[in-house]
Order: sequence, then C-alpha cells, then structure tokens
Amino acid sequence: MIDPPVTRCKVSKIPKEIKVGAHVYKIRLVAGLEEEGVKANGMLDSDACEILLLRSLTHTKMQEILLHETLHAIFYAIPNKSNILEEEEFVTHASPHLLQVLQENPKLVEYLSTKSSFL
Repeated sequence: MIDPPVTRCKVSKIPKEIKVGAHVYKIRLVAGLEEEGVKANGMLDSDACEILLLRSLTHTKMQEILLHETLHAIFYAIPNKSNILEEEEFVTHASPHLLQVLQENPKLVEYLSTKSSFL
C-alpha cells in the first residue's frame, strides 16, 4: 500500500515589524519565553520596541498572541492610561489606535486574517 502524501500547513508569514502610534515594534520568534519566572507565549518589551512570540505556537495561537501583544502596545500608546478605569473608556481610547495599527500594517492584517489551509 502507498503512503498518503504528507500535508503541510500553509500559512501567511508573520510580519517582521508593525507600527503602533509613533513606534515601530520588531517581531521576533523565540525558542523559550518567561516573564517573572512564568512561561509565556508572548511578551511586549516596550522599552526595546519588540514583540516576542514563542516559536512553537500553532498558527491560530500565534495570531491570537500577536494580536494580544499588539493590544499591549496600543495600551502603552494611550496617554494618561492611569486614568482609564472603565472598560468603555479603554475601548474609546484604544479604538483609534487599533484603527491606526490596522490601516498602517497591511502585513499584520493579512497575517491575522488568514486561516490555516492544507496543501
């Protein structure tokens, strides 16, 4: 009996960088990631303008974690965020930043919009 062909998952490429507000964040895949001694799937280093993602994540989990870290970057872009106490306030302040990120980063939108497909 002939073995069936091996199927490979076809996914879009993760963007190398994204712009959030006035900052450009490099996106790096890493083999391991810990934050304060706890294993993590992703992390934003706002001082170094980097988003770190665990290389071993599945495509859909990678998309989720990249968006999660992007939202952290947006949070840092909001002025006077210590005054934001209510969910509606955060959404109101975050919306224009998220719109800017989506409009200025078509590769991010393409990556987040693709579903895994098999060849």
